[in-house]
Amino acid sequence: MDVETIELFQKSELPKKGWLQCCFHCNSKTSLLTHITTFTDNKKIYKFYAHICKDCKQTFRKDEIMYYNFMQESKIYIRDKYYYLLSS
Repeated sequence: MDVETIELFQKSELPKKGWLQCCFHCNSKTSLLTHITTFTDNKKIYKFYAHICKDCKQTFRKDEIMYYNFMQESKIYIRDKYYYLLSS
């Protein structure tokens, strides 16, 4: 089964295919990725990762409610933006 990795990040002037992107939460530049969720259909596995800077990662470790809310909002974003992948 094929695996497709999809990276989430804030829009910026950085190249879309570059290793450095803006944090999905605070817009700081980062290369760090955090796994959000994985979906599978009959043909492919879709793995969603978000660029999250080290400061946001530390904040999420300290504040579980903020982390939970971020994960829920990210999953809603994925469902809304990538519905065509998830409905097959």
